[in-house]
This record gives sequence, structure tokens and C-alpha cells, in this order.
Amino acid sequence: MKNLSSIAGLTALTIALAGCKTGIEDAPALSVQPGNSEVVISDPPEPPKESYQESNVNQTLSNVSVAPDAFAQVIGSFDNAVATLDAGWVASGAFANPSSEASWAFLPDNQATNETEPTAFVGLHGVSTCEINENAQGCDGPTGTLLSPFFKVESARPYARLLMSGGNPEGSNDVGLRVLDESGNEITRLNPGNCAGAWNKSNDDWQTIDLTAYAGKFVQVEIYDNEEAGCGFIAFDHLHMSAFASLVTDYSETDVDQSLLNVSVSNDSFTQVIGSFDDALAMLDNGWSATGAFASPASSTSWAFLPDNNMTGETPAAGVVGLHAASTCEINENEAGCDAPTGTLTSPLFLVNEARPILNILLSGGNPEGSNNVGMKILAADGSEIASYNPGTCGDAFVKGDHNWVSHDLTDYIGQNVRVEIYDNEEAGCGFVAFDHLHMSSTAGPANDYKESNPDQSVANVTVADDSFTQVIASFDNPSAMIASGWQATGDFVPAEGTSAWTFLPDNHSGDNGEKNAQVVGLSAGSTCEINDNEKGCDAPTGTLTSPQFVVNAERPYLNVNLGGGDAGKAVGLKVLNSNGEEIAITQPQTCNQAWLGAGGTVDTNWHTLDLSDYIDQSVQVQLFDNESGGCGFLAFDHIHMSATPLAQ
Repeated sequence: MKNLSSIAGLTALTIALAGCKTGIEDAPALSVQPGNSEVVISDPPEPPKESYQESNVNQTLSNVSVAPDAFAQVIGSFDNAVATLDAGWVASGAFANPSSEASWAFLPDNQATNETEPTAFVGLHGVSTCEINENAQGCDGPTGTLLSPFFKVESARPYARLLMSGGNPEGSNDVGLRVLDESGNEITRLNPGNCAGAWNKSNDDWQTIDLTAYAGKFVQVEIYDNEEAGCGFIAFDHLHMSAFASLVTDYSETDVDQSLLNVSVSNDSFTQVIGSFDDALAMLDNGWSATGAFASPASSTSWAFLPDNNMTGETPAAGVVGLHAASTCEINENEAGCDAPTGTLTSPLFLVNEARPILNILLSGGNPEGSNNVGMKILAADGSEIASYNPGTCGDAFVKGDHNWVSHDLTDYIGQNVRVEIYDNEEAGCGFVAFDHLHMSSTAGPANDYKESNPDQSVANVTVADDSFTQVIASFDNPSAMIASGWQATGDFVPAEGTSAWTFLPDNHSGDNGEKNAQVVGLSAGSTCEINDNEKGCDAPTGTLTSPQFVVNAERPYLNVNLGGGDAGKAVGLKVLNSNGEEIAITQPQTCNQAWLGAGGTVDTNWHTLDLSDYIDQSVQVQLFDNESGGCGFLAFDHIHMSATPLAQ
């Protein structure tokens, strides 16, 4: 400030200069405060700041996933050191005076052949002081800082996110990132303390700083490495502002093969597929990570078991969605024994969608009598375990059908990111895991309300209820059509070409009085006594016949079936299984004198009824079984249906 006596001289000078042009413009303004002898000369207004961000950022992804807005406000891509400094970043130490665009970079190719520790970066490459300036003085040697221009924290994107690793929490850990306000004061800092990461390796290296409290204000970011001792390096990439505090990606495979073999699926089973397991190479390229036997697949089918290996003889047919499924028993064309291979396979993070909160996967393997250290884990974004499942199905070295569906409700995690880890950590008995078609759905399991369409409604020597043709699970009139629609047969139930398959023909059977008395609903019924035109003896054939899953309807809670054969202690009958393949109900006939449904002319004595009221709206399936080859080892069966009326006498 100047006193009033100086004004006269200043005014004369101003008049003298009025007629000539000077290089000075916008001179400080003068103001006289009323009643005050002092003149105040105010400073010129500071020009408004512009919120810095990069443009035309390379969006290539390598071994990482990004949020939907990861390229909306990029503060540092670090793909071009020279351009970054020209744009306003300020560097010191090893970051200063880059001789080329890639001077700050670690080179992804250095780790391209290291399958256990892949390189993760966004764009062309990441940065690491371990390799900066083609460093030859040791990983910890280089030090320096990198200070960004000011940028504005937008309320729509208040989270600063970047890939970052390095430092040692046991040492000084003087490497990391700090955020400064407009006055240069430190708001917060981040020290990754990840000595194992001389470069970024996966989505686990994403870091987040919440700047919500600074929305609308300008800040700067300084990345620093001030440590030359152990773990004195820092690796980082893709600093950006985001609306998401964690990695939010609605990850799913695209163009998934929708072929089905011996399994059923729900209507939305191909909407959000996390793992088809049809192409091992493509899945790893898309962000899945693998260890052990799953790592470094030699071909797209390296994880696969081959369905054709399990389609003949008495071995149950394989269940497959798409081209094939996976099994550590046959992984890499394994010859070391089914239990030997071990390893893990971990998905990228994916979003639990409100429309599809149920995680479904076909899963088998393991031994509940042993360690059973095979199965599936569901992990939160921070790596903590949400749930795990050990199938404990030692008999299934491959997926066989709908009973292998495993479901988990993730409704509590809607809007959050999770990942799935499939693991086989067991080399002892049953140390294998088989799996296929990991997906998110609105329903648990296949959730098909399966029923036959247009069943023949003929009735001979038997009484039915009014709704006995409303929800028919099995008519047994057309075995080939039933197999095509999802029924699974084992043993002698596998239809033999050129035979009548499961069916016995009513005309073959007449009573002692010469009247035909076979009890049949529809065109025919079934019997293991005559299955596949059997000539081995009535008791010899064995096997199982399992339906697709269907929903127990509140209007029809009773399962009715016509059954004959067997005797006390004989392993023949019908089971009801829940969606996990567990037995929830069973009925077994004890009518050894009839190899077909007849009962000597007495009507309706063969109806069996199971009350499934406790399973309303749940998916179940039925399984006919004949595991008896001794006396009375046969089963006759017909017309499984759901009804409002119990038909058992």
C-alpha cells in the first residue's frame, strides 16, 4: 500500500503515458477506501484452473479388468513419458528428463513367459522404478517423484483409482502416492506395502482413494519412491477418477456355445456366463488366472474331459453344456492318475446383478470321507471368502447330469464384485474336481418346470385323477423322445437300437381267465423284465433312469407313480432328489409276483404316492432304479405325474 501524498505524482505519470503504448497491460487497480488515507492496490485475479485429464488413451487391457468409466477421466496413463511431462506433469529424480516415450516403463514382454506372475497393465505398458530408464543399478536404486497437474474432483467420479504395488511394510515403506489440496497440503497418502510386486500382476493391485469430501475442488497427485533399501521400488499404472470404489465389472463371456448334453438349463443360463470352460486359452486371455495343472494350457481343450470317453457301455453318459466340460482327472491328457493333478482356476471379478443373484455351476468330485479339499470358493473383491462348496461325489470324475448343479444365493452382494475360485488341492483318493458352465441366474439350478407335452391319455385297467395329465413327468410311451428331452439313463435303461427299449407291450400279458389285464396309462408302460427285448432273465437287467428337474407346484404337491416288482430288501424303486442330487423321498414296491403292472385284474393297487408339500417351488427330479440282479430284481413302472390327489390305496 502507498500513502495519499503519492497520488499526485502517480497521476502525472499516468497522463504522460496515456498517449503511448507500453508492454504493460492490466496494471494493478487502485482504490481509495472512504475515510481512509491509504490507497489499496489489489492483486490481479488468478486465472481459473482447468481440470486436467488425458485424451485419446489407449484402452488395451492385459490381465486386468476395469470399471465401466475407467477411461472417462484419466489423469495418468503413463504410456508416453515425454508427452506426460509436456502436458504438465512435474518429475524429479529417475522420472526426470526421459530420453524416450518408454523411459518410465517396465516392459510387459519381460514377463510374458512367466505364467505364475503375469504382467498386468492398461494401455501400452505400466511403470516401475525397478526397470525405469532400463535400470541396471538394482531394483531398489532408482528414486524420484512424479507430480500431476491440478484436476477437479467431480462428484460423479469421487474415487481416485490406479494399479499400484511395491514397498515394504516392514521397512520405511517410503514409496507410494499422496494427494495434495490447492495449497499443497497433504490430504492423504497410500503406501501399497507389496514387496512381491515389482510390477503389477492382477486385479488385486487396484488401489482406491476416496476423495468424496473434496468434490468440486482441485487436487494434485504425487507418486513417489524415496526408498533405496529393500523393496524400494514402486510399480503403477492408469490413474483415473471413477464412480466406483471397487472394481465393478459385469464380466461375462460372449458368444457362448449353447449345446446341451444330458443336462437342463434355465432360460437365462446364457445371459451372464462367467465360465464356459470351452476354450482354456481364451479364458486366460480374458482375465481368468490359473495355477498348477490349469496353468499354461497347450491348447484350447487342455482343461477338458472328453464327453466321448463316457458315452458307451454301462458308464453313465457325461453331462456337458457347450463343447465340453473340465476335469482335473483328464486335464492335459493326464496319465499320472486321476487324483494327481492339482491347481486353481480363478475368475475375473464380476458384478452380482439384481436380475441374476444366483450363482450356478455344474460341480462334482472329492471325497467327504477324506480331506475333500476340492471344490469352489466365492470370494469378495478384497479376497475374503463368502462361501465355499465341496461336492463330495467321489463316483463322479466327470459331470453326469442335473444332480451335479450347485447353486449359491448372492442376493446380499447385489451391486458388489465377487470372483470364483475352483480348486483341487487333493492328491489322495477322489482328489479330482469336474465342473462346467459357471453362470449367474435368476433361479437356482436348471429350474425347469419340466413336463411332457401332449401325453396320450388312454387308460386301461387303472383309475386316474382329474389332473393326472396336467403335469406328466414320464409317460414312458416314447423312450427316445424322453432321452432327447433330458432324461438320463444308465446301465440297461440305455435304450438299445432296434428294441422296444424300456416298454413292455400290454398285449403280451393276459390273466388266468384269458382276459388281458395289464394296467397301462397311455400307449405302454415300462419293465426291466422286458427292457431292450431282454433275454437274460427277468432279474438280470439293472440301471437307473433320471428325469430332468421340475418344480413342485403348490396346486399339485403329490407325486403319483404306478410301480410293481421287487420285494422286501430289494434295491428297486423310485427316489426323489433335490437340486443337489440328495435323496428327499423314496418308495419301493414289494410285488414280486408281477413282472408287469397287472395285479391279477385288481385295479389301482400299484399306485404309489409321495407327498412333496415340503418342497413347494423347489426343483426336484425323480430317479427310477433297479440295482437288484437277484430274485425279484425287476421293476415295472408307468405314468409319473404331479397331482392335487394322492392315488395310493
